[in-house]
Amino acid sequence: MLKTILNFIVITLLLIGFSLIFKVGSRQLDPAVKVYFLDVGQGDSELIQFGDTQVLIDGGPSSDVVQKLGDKMPVGDKNIEYMILTHPHADHIVGLNAVLDRYTVGKIYSSGVVGSSDVYLEFLSKVRDKNIEMVVPEIGYRFEPFPDGEISFFWPGDKFKSLEATDLNDTSEVNNFCYKSHCIFFTGDIQADAVAEISASNDSTKLLSEVIKVPHHGSKYSLSPEFYQKVNPETAIVSASAGNSYGHPHQEVLNYLQSVGINIFRTDQDGDITCSFVDKWQCQGSR
Repeated sequence: MLKTILNFIVITLLLIGFSLIFKVGSRQLDPAVKVYFLDVGQGDSELIQFGDTQVLIDGGPSSDVVQKLGDKMPVGDKNIEYMILTHPHADHIVGLNAVLDRYTVGKIYSSGVVGSSDVYLEFLSKVRDKNIEMVVPEIGYRFEPFPDGEISFFWPGDKFKSLEATDLNDTSEVNNFCYKSHCIFFTGDIQADAVAEISASNDSTKLLSEVIKVPHHGSKYSLSPEFYQKVNPETAIVSASAGNSYGHPHQEVLNYLQSVGINIFRTDQDGDITCSFVDKWQCQGSR
């Protein structure tokens, strides 16, 4: 009798195991193009994904991004084709070090600015050890991560390559991602000077985007009505943590966005924010 019961338990467990393997193995890749604004606390991290191709922009201030990627990426996918480091402040780069430990990364884009922080030196060491190609994109440089998708760089080009900078925020890589000509604008932590230069150097036909990641976590020092008028977004996304010591997002920024009718999503209130492409970008939070 005991032997019969044990055989039944073994067979049941085997059937459950085969069922789980079949379920995982047969999972279809998501056919939609999605951009995730990950809730990583007081920091930035965004994931562009189509099928099993990813572009990761920044990694936030901790290793939490690794779990986020595990939840968003296809099961068993340990390759990230492209990584963009906007600038080497801890709230953008710490998570990338954890990602480099757990994923194979194809190519990295960054400004090439010189920095001496431990986390940045660790990042550069990992990139060298893994022999990952690191590129400083010129202004206007673009590439296609997948069909109908294009990433274009607007700032800073080689302005800070191999140089030190008094303010790393303004060395942030600024780019947009367009799918079938519908764009999302990524701004890193740029402040007034960089915002003004980008705005002056580009007309609205180049900057026009349906969604914008609000510069520098919603800092009032990055607010430029002229810039927003050229980008002309329908949706603005703020990446910040609840109750952060900087007061991000600043009320002046929220008031402006509301006054011009821009929809606002915030990771501190809405959690992970997913923008899916269905004729245009449609965004929703996870809370």
